[in-house]
Amino acid sequence: MAGVLLGAAVLIAAYWVAWLVHRSLVASETGAAYTQFEVAFPLADGWLALCLVAAWELAINLVTLSLSAFALRWAWIRREALLTS
Repeated sequence: MAGVLLGAAVLIAAYWVAWLVHRSLVASETGAAYTQFEVAFPLADGWLALCLVAAWELAINLVTLSLSAFALRWAWIRREALLTS
């Protein structure tokens, strides 16, 4: 899942780089209204890319928390055996 999130963020960034560097790679039209419409989205797309990357970090933190709780519970249940070893 993390790969999908990062892949989406990279695709968004690649689209905007292409738009800024060579607009004809991604533009389906050249009209003024189309251009104005597309230019309205960089901030929203930047926010989306940031959220995608942050969600990936959240997944790492949740897995770490879950595994830590599992390890603590496992050790607590077996504490007698672990302390006498």
